[in-house]
Amino acid sequence: MTAPTFIVERGPDGCASFVCPQCGKTSRHGVGNGHRASHCSCWPDGYNIETPNGDDGAAAFEAYEKGTLRELRLRAQGFRPTAKKPEGDAA
Repeated sequence: MTAPTFIVERGPDGCASFVCPQCGKTSRHGVGNGHRASHCSCWPDGYNIETPNGDDGAAAFEAYEKGTLRELRLRAQGFRPTAKKPEGDAA
């Protein structure tokens, strides 16, 4: 039996997710396209994941790990970094 291929969406962290067409469970996988082990019992031989544009998510994952996207997301939610006052600053 040939493993099916599912088209996935990548999140801001580069990870892929899709909803199993048989059981409805959402599965999340790390960077890279290609064969994956199934997170549900519907695909005992696993399946392949691909993105529509061929993006493997590696660049997004690297940026996320460095905090770039994480900081942007926090700022979008209204969080702002607080600056510490220098020691000895009486103001």
